[in-house]
Amino acid sequence: MSQKTLPAFSIQDTRLLSAHFDVNRSFSPGPDVKVEVKITINHTWHQDSKILQVSDIVNVTGNESPFNLLVEYGGMFLFEDEVPAPNEIVRIAEINCATILFPFVREAIAEITRRAGIGQMLLQPMNFVELYSTNHPDEAVTLPTE
Repeated sequence: MSQKTLPAFSIQDTRLLSAHFDVNRSFSPGPDVKVEVKITINHTWHQDSKILQVSDIVNVTGNESPFNLLVEYGGMFLFEDEVPAPNEIVRIAEINCATILFPFVREAIAEITRRAGIGQMLLQPMNFVELYSTNHPDEAVTLPTE
């Protein structure tokens, strides 16, 4: 079975787009701290310029969480020659590009929580193929080769 190769693209820019942090002043430390982490990926394709804008949005919440945090980290990806088909854009954005951006958002969250004096929060590694499959259950995911 042959796999389709991934269209060549490069990172043009990455940046912290927004960050909101609030300490939960009524938080009482205990053994069963519940923190909910939700990751969302947004993307916009610009056909004329062959640029894909992607952002990883991480929301950390919970009534018993020591803090609430919303961070959006974005990147611009330029496709060189081959323009992906419309159905491939979503897959590339939500798997490949989101994976590339994840270490940046992970570092931003670690630094924000460290500066808040509550200890670094290190996001666990993320399986973006699994997240894509969950968000798009009707699509089979076959990973392209490089």
